[in-house]
Amino acid sequence: MPKENNDIKEGNVIVTYKFNNPDAANGWLLEKNQKVTLAYSPFTSTPNQDSTIPNNLFNYKYIQAKIYEIIDEQLISIEEHTFNKRNSLYISFEVTEEDGKFIIASKDKGRLDIYWD
Repeated sequence: MPKENNDIKEGNVIVTYKFNNPDAANGWLLEKNQKVTLAYSPFTSTPNQDSTIPNNLFNYKYIQAKIYEIIDEQLISIEEHTFNKRNSLYISFEVTEEDGKFIIASKDKGRLDIYWD
């Protein structure tokens, strides 16, 4: 069941990203409401002349985020299921609207990794 929108900071949005490898998701050592940094690295840093891809998707970017939800590949919340194997994991992040648009646009243009202090 989706959470009420009133627990999202005003001006922020929720965006979901699918992680296929534990190295990108910091070994799955994650918790809801945890503050993390998302590190975007483009697959290529050189746009070609025919490219319709916006230039900002060719640059590295760091995004401050809060984990909103962690979901397994059967779309079950981590609170409701014990994981034995994690082949893929969906993580919903609370981010600014601008960063949410960037994450959506970048899904097939680069790699997103999670880290925290």
